[in-house]
Amino acid sequence: MDIANVEGTFYGFDDRCPHSNAPLNLGTLQGKVIRCAAHFSSFDVTTGKKLSDPKELSISPEIMQKMPANFLQMAGKMAEITRQIETLDLETYETKVRTIDY
Repeated sequence: MDIANVEGTFYGFDDRCPHSNAPLNLGTLQGKVIRCAAHFSSFDVTTGKKLSDPKELSISPEIMQKMPANFLQMAGKMAEITRQIETLDLETYETKVRTIDY
């Protein structure tokens, strides 16, 4: 489980992307939106709602010309598979902040 501090309120959520099972702690958190580093799906950490499906990488034609043909075929197949995987909402958990007096 990961915990995000959004404007002083803590939210707990699974560390695994519900689309690709990639670790979300490698992604980015901006405000209340976490974006998966693997396929760029995004989620609202306060509600768990999916905000966007995976995005395909955009590679310039100049760079694509320099890549081996078998790599481009593999990347195309991976994108085809990725498009078919449903992206679910993010599992969230109730959090409580407790102070402990020693």
